[in-house]
Amino acid sequence: MDISRLHSGEKKKCSYGGMKGKKKLDSRSALFESVEKLANIGNELIAVHLKANSGPPSIDECIEELESFSVLEDDEKFYLFALSFFEQKRHRTSFAASHTPQMKMKFLKFNFKSLCLKNTGAFDG
Repeated sequence: MDISRLHSGEKKKCSYGGMKGKKKLDSRSALFESVEKLANIGNELIAVHLKANSGPPSIDECIEELESFSVLEDDEKFYLFALSFFEQKRHRTSFAASHTPQMKMKFLKFNFKSLCLKNTGAFDG
């Protein structure tokens, strides 16, 4: 057995040809990176799940979005209608499901007109 090559500064090779020790470090760092990636993915999934299951927007969020359309300044009755309309969870859900400001306004105005017609007796629904 020739042990002189071990004292020449060369690292001892494993039976499978890899470097002893270096392979362990590489596999540990790869494992650490994989665990870290999985943790990040898990955190992202939790955030998406929480957002998806957080329910409809609050009344404040709906009114704030409606005020951003700047159509309420002239119509006090419509604004008061929106305040009471958003008290119901299903109305807030429907409002949030409309993707464009134009569709949100059409949805609200349709319900406002339906209520006005119903209250005046001209609506037999």
